[in-house]
Amino acid sequence: MTKEELAKHYVENIKSSSSKVQLVKSIINEIDNLTYIKTKKTISASDKIWILEYIHEQLSSNLIQYGLNYIEKSADNKYYLILITNALEMLNGGRK
Repeated sequence: MTKEELAKHYVENIKSSSSKVQLVKSIINEIDNLTYIKTKKTISASDKIWILEYIHEQLSSNLIQYGLNYIEKSADNKYYLILITNALEMLNGGRK
């Protein structure tokens, strides 16, 4: 599975989940432990960041950001976005 396919899969799972908080935490952990098939090495930080940014972008398409707050358009994903943003900050050394 490519990183694009994997990211899309994660987004669909989050959107359809009834336990989003637990699922997002699980996905963040899974992404942190992903390995490349050929080399069996952990995926690069840049690939982790790409996947998390893709998920964030797809989930935030239902929200409008106003300063540090999110205004809901049709679905309440702000808590999950915060979890993903926190994971991105950790991977980026504290930067968003």
